[in-house]
Amino acid sequence: MAQIQQLLSGSTAFYNLLTYQESLQKDFATEKAPDPLYSYQTESKIWRMVKKILLILLFPIGLLVLIYRVLQAKFGGMILQAPKASTPEVCAKMRSQLVNRYKDGEWKLKRISIQVDDWALDATIVGKPSTLNNGTWLLFVPGSDKCCESTLLNQERDLPAILEQIEGNGIYFNYPGVAGSEGVAPNKETLAKACRAVLRFLEDDVEAKRIVCHGYSLGGGALGSALEEHPLKDDVRYCCVYDHSFSDAAAVASAQMNSSLAGLVLKSLGWNLDAVNSTKKLKAQQIVIQTVDSTKLPQGSNYMDLNDPKLLVSDGSAIQPEATLAYALLNDPHRPKERQQIIGVRASHFAPFDAPGGQNQDAFVPYLARQIKKALGTAPAIAASAA
Repeated sequence: MAQIQQLLSGSTAFYNLLTYQESLQKDFATEKAPDPLYSYQTESKIWRMVKKILLILLFPIGLLVLIYRVLQAKFGGMILQAPKASTPEVCAKMRSQLVNRYKDGEWKLKRISIQVDDWALDATIVGKPSTLNNGTWLLFVPGSDKCCESTLLNQERDLPAILEQIEGNGIYFNYPGVAGSEGVAPNKETLAKACRAVLRFLEDDVEAKRIVCHGYSLGGGALGSALEEHPLKDDVRYCCVYDHSFSDAAAVASAQMNSSLAGLVLKSLGWNLDAVNSTKKLKAQQIVIQTVDSTKLPQGSNYMDLNDPKLLVSDGSAIQPEATLAYALLNDPHRPKERQQIIGVRASHFAPFDAPGGQNQDAFVPYLARQIKKALGTAPAIAASAA
């Protein structure tokens, strides 16, 4: 705990050292992330070793488990897609560009890793000297086809503007097997475990007092699955943002293939990431964002409070309107409305919330930031126009 506190504030803070730029270049020069700063263990090393020995001794069962894991990993590769966009060459180029962009700017970067059982998770901290010790953090849980270097470099999901307006800091990470994160057979559990590890790091080591969990697309499912088994702390304020996400992955597969069999296959391979179940039980404020028919938005606005699922339209992704988290919640009369705000936006799945050319529109990002600050207890809320 003391190590991370020393890294974030005071004379020993990473950004105050004379060697900051040199360390920045060194940390981002290699594919392998630095040595772990934090360890999250879900089971003992002895038990992990015992399981491996049993799989060898019980050969027929071990062989079946191996075949299952291979299929699971192949299927996971198709879902994540990120390895295609995060080859060593591509990542090396992006890390170099990141260093050039951030080395002299107001925002500071620190690459770290988190030990999760017997594999390491590659992560990056971003913040300003004036905020890195203020207790406000945003955990970004990525979509299926990007590494965190890309998200940082291209300033995706308007995250720099959101961090600026909530006066917070960000932590981004790569899923297992993506970029600098060590490889394990990816599935629902490993993605959820990775998310829980970073969240626990913020709670225990960083001692964050306000945490925004922002799950984008597939990341919303990973976040939801993680929160099913992660008790929230009483002394921390949370806000969970589900950005263009699905209710569960099986619903997407079934709708896309027009067959419930597709969803069953996905479930059988351990890939049914689920956002909807945890949102119903989660004792934290939630913001759900989804694309709607832009002709139904109030004049001059990029967003509105959404109450009618019929206004949902295709957002340009593989997630059909009826498979979205927003659709599932709006059709559930028992959902906890007092903890959930569902917002319809003009932006499509892959576009910025406030696209260039819409200068005359009521921008969504400042409104989203205000709602997040209200959930965190740092600002009053402003109601959107309803529909």
